[in-house]
Amino acid sequence: MTNFLEYGEASVPVQFQWIGCWRLSDWLAEAPQARNLDTNFLFLLGTGAMAWSIEGRSVTLRSGEALAALEGVRIEAPSSAAEGAEGWVIAVRLYGLRGDEGGAPELHPRFWELPSGDSFQLSSVPAETLAELSGELRRGQGGSAGQAIRRQRLLLTLIESFYRPENRAGADGTEEGLRRSMAHIRQHYARNLTRETLADIAGLSPWHYSRKFRDYAGQPPLDYLSAYRIYRAQEHLLSSSLPTREIAARVGFEDASYFSRRFKQFARCAPRDYAGTVSSRRICVTSARGAEILLDLGVTPHSVALTPELVPAAQLERFERHGVRVIRSPQHSLQIDAIREARPELLLCGPTDDYTLHRLRALAPALVRISPDLVGTVERLAALFGREAAAAERLRQMDAEAAQARQELAAALEPGASVMVLRVERTGCRYLGAHSSGASRVLYRELGLSLPAALDAGQAWFNPVAPERLARLDPDYLFVENRLTEAGAADENMERLLGSSFWPQLTAVRRGRVYDADTRLWAAGLGTTGHAALIAYVVACLTGSAHAQS
Repeated sequence: MTNFLEYGEASVPVQFQWIGCWRLSDWLAEAPQARNLDTNFLFLLGTGAMAWSIEGRSVTLRSGEALAALEGVRIEAPSSAAEGAEGWVIAVRLYGLRGDEGGAPELHPRFWELPSGDSFQLSSVPAETLAELSGELRRGQGGSAGQAIRRQRLLLTLIESFYRPENRAGADGTEEGLRRSMAHIRQHYARNLTRETLADIAGLSPWHYSRKFRDYAGQPPLDYLSAYRIYRAQEHLLSSSLPTREIAARVGFEDASYFSRRFKQFARCAPRDYAGTVSSRRICVTSARGAEILLDLGVTPHSVALTPELVPAAQLERFERHGVRVIRSPQHSLQIDAIREARPELLLCGPTDDYTLHRLRALAPALVRISPDLVGTVERLAALFGREAAAAERLRQMDAEAAQARQELAAALEPGASVMVLRVERTGCRYLGAHSSGASRVLYRELGLSLPAALDAGQAWFNPVAPERLARLDPDYLFVENRLTEAGAADENMERLLGSSFWPQLTAVRRGRVYDADTRLWAAGLGTTGHAALIAYVVACLTGSAHAQS
């Protein structure tokens, strides 16, 4: 089923897909109490009431209501359902149709902008719909075509409930109205938007709307609109070769001359000169590795968002020496308010969920230029800042370091020796695959090491493996990572592994060839400088100049 909703600059066909469902009590018992949602969720309550914290705000879900919460949102739920509270959880994804001219359209993921303009929204569900949903959900996962059709129809009924006017406002109607108007600006910034139009969307008089908007956002609504348009224009200027006139039209300026004047007032330079000024702007990087690469290219960012416990001490010291402000952020999340306080003029992002990127784009031009592919990231950042020569030299150095290390390892290791990296986590174990990026590329392609043949099929960065399989895999050399997270390490599973009956029988253990793999270096710390540090450590271990794990 395809439902047509108004997204972006035109009505485009979008499809909501039912991904999975759980009893609320089961979902609460299995998932961490505080988490960032990995997709969009609908929470339905048939009886009782429950209190939640979403993005730091208290929300009460009552009987007969549904709560929509977007992917990436930080949610703190009770550890168990309140007495008398029964409900369901449905995972939902939104897809849009996109296709090249003449080609068949294909589904691609889209960000769901709720009608409220917020990261979550409540709606009232008619009793008959709730009863039908409860009956359907109690039938379990049948997998029949009829069930899929019924569930899709019920899902669309639920989705439509959030678009009814009476369900668009929350407890504070004024604040919800302001957020609704801001969401409209973000969706339709290229249109001719007036204060009167935005005030009507917020449900306020134009005068009252302007005053409340300034109090809420710190600037008048039309200034917010202009800033959002300029941010998008800056992204075009850094990412494309479009002429200024076309960029102006794309972001909502009918007059290119007026656009140039507004741009100069905002960015302190003409549009044609903007790309040449980015290295001197207040740059915020959402990745420690990305900030390290910039420093190696001769560009000093203003700030970097990271989790200090997961970053090598040498990297933190380097940021301090260069005056790079550290914005402390939770693991797998960002402190958007702290980033806003840094007043960035350019945001350089790593892979992130749509909701977080959506929020970042309201602060500054935001470019996703950092990926697990180290070489590709270096080349993209170099092109952005005109540092191609510095990047080429650094990449040549990295190639030379790897070539020298490869020679040393070839001379030291017996032919066919296998090297495995085992990650011990709180939820189990995984191994480093041979066909991914990051440390995988360094070990198995740059250094030419060999993974146990039975594991070669693993395509992911880290792939699941049962600890008992180690006895059959029996690698000649073994790096063991006690996975470090913001909440601590996996000490309990690590002790269980070391105390197992098969552990002392492993070849690597018997020959003293088991080594620590520090999460901080092997993950977040693997930038252009960390690359050399990782190679040096691996060579020292495998050639016998480093101490093995006791």
